[in-house]
Amino acid sequence: MKDSKTLNLALAKTGAERQREYRERQKLKQGKRLDLYIPLKVHEQLECLAEQKGSSIKDLVISLVENEYRDSLGQKIARKSLELNGEVEQMVADPQGVFQEKPKQSDFFENLSSEGFEDLNLRD
Repeated sequence: MKDSKTLNLALAKTGAERQREYRERQKLKQGKRLDLYIPLKVHEQLECLAEQKGSSIKDLVISLVENEYRDSLGQKIARKSLELNGEVEQMVADPQGVFQEKPKQSDFFENLSSEGFEDLNLRD
């Protein structure tokens, strides 16, 4: 009887061993731990948003980052596409920080029509 107790104690894992195995399993799941301090007010806001959406803080943070990344990357791809096509000289941000295309000056003048300018006698 003593031998089986001794054997069980020898096979028991310490808390550190169990924690190490847990971290290894998480790595295999392609996860990465994010350990950071945020202001208390921001944490309260995260809790409030998560509660309103019926999700965990983890799921909320994942959703916020994925949406921001998609929106930001989408703007960069659109800008690069416009630049490659020669349609835009540069992008300008509106007051909300959203990038809008700034047309080339030549496009502006090409798009003007002569309608309404007949009375100006612009001919030689």
